[in-house]
Amino acid sequence: MSPIPAKIRLYLTTCAFLVITSFGLIARTYFQQSTPIPRILQATVRREKGSLHVEEKRADFDTHRNCSKTLFRQYFRARGYFPSGGKWLAVKHNGKNVPQFQPNACHFQWPSTEALRQALSHNGSSHLLLLGASQMKRYTGGVLTVLRSAGFKCRIMKIAKQKDRIPDTRYFARGNMTLASMLQARGRYCSGCASSLHTCTVSGSKINVEYIGMDDILDSSLRIYDRSARENCVETFQEFIFRIFLKDHYPDFLVVSATPNHLKFKYSRTRFIMDLHYFIGLMRSYLPQTTRILWIPGIAENENAQRTEKNKRNFNKRVEGMLASERIDLLNHILYANIEKELINASSNIFGFLDLFQASVDRMSWYVDRGHLKNTWYMTIAAYMLELIYLHD
Repeated sequence: MSPIPAKIRLYLTTCAFLVITSFGLIARTYFQQSTPIPRILQATVRREKGSLHVEEKRADFDTHRNCSKTLFRQYFRARGYFPSGGKWLAVKHNGKNVPQFQPNACHFQWPSTEALRQALSHNGSSHLLLLGASQMKRYTGGVLTVLRSAGFKCRIMKIAKQKDRIPDTRYFARGNMTLASMLQARGRYCSGCASSLHTCTVSGSKINVEYIGMDDILDSSLRIYDRSARENCVETFQEFIFRIFLKDHYPDFLVVSATPNHLKFKYSRTRFIMDLHYFIGLMRSYLPQTTRILWIPGIAENENAQRTEKNKRNFNKRVEGMLASERIDLLNHILYANIEKELINASSNIFGFLDLFQASVDRMSWYVDRGHLKNTWYMTIAAYMLELIYLHD
């Protein structure tokens, strides 16, 4: 066998070195625990106990710092995901032991009456809108409970009459009978998503707490069809809310969830991403920069909940190889990947929250059914929402 020429030997040696170096970099990235994987295509590669898991170091973020919008932005830049990790503690509040979730990244506490009044003192009022399905309905109840415990008096101003899961056209027309006559409504999945408006007041300060029931990020449960003017047509419920219903009534703060539990088996990854882009695009097109948006991730499901006629078909069901909770965690990661650019931008009006999926995994004893927890959960998380929204920039 003739000897290999020197140029070819050098070429082969260089190629071998590059291949070995590349594998080394890939292995180091894969096993490096201090750097989470922010993108969904990367995140699906690495799993821990069946869920997509993001590690964190407590050296940079700890419980001595107050949770704030600024700190969360720093966390998103450093860790590439919603703050994950923490423990549940019993904390004294109004003379009672109240369970509270203490994140590893920072410190949350219940907002006091005086703190909320000071936060509202610059204009005396605020409009807080919560948009989502049954989970968001319960978070709205938690917000009202926290405000009442802080001394606010809350009264209901109006509530939608949702019959057979069909949106109330009169409610969404805001008294405009011409608009009400143009609205076409149809049934949807969520039976407990009737919209409502409460006003909460204390010593001259006021918070309007509004809930809009939305059980999907793209659906046609409320539309407008105008033969005489195509530009007046509205094809989806989401377009109607952002383009028509909220016009001239934009909230100061919007709390929104795009990953309600019942979507876990409805979407392929591709379809969810497409609809999410549509939903985010509507928000960008119609919401003003003065509306500050807080994105809320979805929670885990109790895979061992009691079986009922309604939910038995989903037990041990797998889609794309994943059970219910794994799918919800995946949707949360897709959500994060698609809003990360805004979450880390200091001038953006878009903010993120805690990794509620991981926080709920430790509270399986609180579940009252497959996808909902007892009121303590919603009250605790609502208190943290209010603190993040009103008290700490």
